[in-house]
Amino acid sequence: MEYIIGSVQRGNASRLILKTKDKVHTDLSGRITLEQKKGNIIIRDTFSIIQKYQTADSTDGFAYDWYYIADHFRNEDRSDEIRTELEQEITELEIETIEQDQELTDHDIAIMELQEQIEELTKE
Repeated sequence: MEYIIGSVQRGNASRLILKTKDKVHTDLSGRITLEQKKGNIIIRDTFSIIQKYQTADSTDGFAYDWYYIADHFRNEDRSDEIRTELEQEITELEIETIEQDQELTDHDIAIMELQEQIEELTKE
């Protein structure tokens, strides 16, 4: 089920609404929590259903339902997003460390070659 939370103006009052889209009609009631994922963010919406006020079927085969809701609370879990960013930073640091190690190795090889040249010159 897909859903969106918004608001509508009814007279002088603004009301929170929930719109659902699914293959079948929903029949929600009470206090519920819905979850959806957008990219690397998990969004959890918790609210109370006040009343279902509209329902519709579309030509695309989906059923739509609208509800008045109250006491809406949204929690966004960004741990996957942060984890992805940290993994990227770790990868970049590992590559940088490997490059620095290679530079040190190249430097050590150059020093050994110079030492060999010095030893050959001092033998003569």
